[in-house]
Amino acid sequence: MTPLERRYRMWLLAYPGEYRREHDEELVGTLLEAAAPGQEWPSAREAGALLTGGLRTRARLAAASPLRMWTDGLRLGVIVYLAVACAGTTGLSLHYVVFGTARGNLGYPDLVHLEAAVLAIGVVALVWAAYEVGLAAMAGMVVIQGVMMWNDLPLLGGPVALIPAGLALVAAAVAALAWHPSLRPARRPWPARLTALALAAIALETLGFLALDAVTLTAAPALSRVVVVAQPELLVAAAVLLLLALLGLDPRPALAATVFAAADAAGQVQTLAVAHGPGFEAAVFAQATLISLATAALALAVTVLSARRRVPI
Repeated sequence: MTPLERRYRMWLLAYPGEYRREHDEELVGTLLEAAAPGQEWPSAREAGALLTGGLRTRARLAAASPLRMWTDGLRLGVIVYLAVACAGTTGLSLHYVVFGTARGNLGYPDLVHLEAAVLAIGVVALVWAAYEVGLAAMAGMVVIQGVMMWNDLPLLGGPVALIPAGLALVAAAVAALAWHPSLRPARRPWPARLTALALAAIALETLGFLALDAVTLTAAPALSRVVVVAQPELLVAAAVLLLLALLGLDPRPALAATVFAAADAAGQVQTLAVAHGPGFEAAVFAQATLISLATAALALAVTVLSARRRVPI
């Protein structure tokens, strides 16, 4: 196998497995015939065409089952929510190691490490369609956070703070996927490589959180507030999902972005409604809430647009 053929096959991973099994050799042969003499890398145009074609083929095959389209979108949204939460918790766990200063709940370092592990288990469980394990992981997260927040409950709004609104929303989505009679038929594990992709995304997002920490540690307080309001972790994840939806004419990533942003907005609204005390900046959380709500509204609009324009079956 030549380097060019190997690289073409790598880009063909954008296509679903069942399609590659039937058309792989035909596609590779056509690409190699059209390649220039001595060419070793796919051109940017070829790479873009293969990526877009793969995404649209996935959307077309999924469109054969409308139920699958919506269950995949809900499931992906929950996975993204838990993956970002896992990355944030892992970043908190590594903050002292990297910067030498404590932040957040590092009075309970073992519990912070445990929470990150529980969230990672939840992500993997959802990729494998083990929804009950995913729900157990979410329940474990609530218990762990409850222990860490117990002494601060009066400032956080009392016992209502023990059940994060965003987590409750995504848990309801997982419960529906697991037990609703009309959704159960779509229950199926995703390919194993998506587990590796999800864990790699958590690692990359963790680096992003640590980079933001590095900025806020050296920046003026005003810039730190901008980071809190802008929520780069929300905007980057939503932007990637919406780009995939638009390129692939696929409503599933857009629905996932809607679920993720709506859950984030629910958490912001809960914090704004019940938290108080010294150091709590209501105006900052109000602006962050507007960002989350606007992102959810945009993602919902793209979901509707992608559903209307999706690739014909």
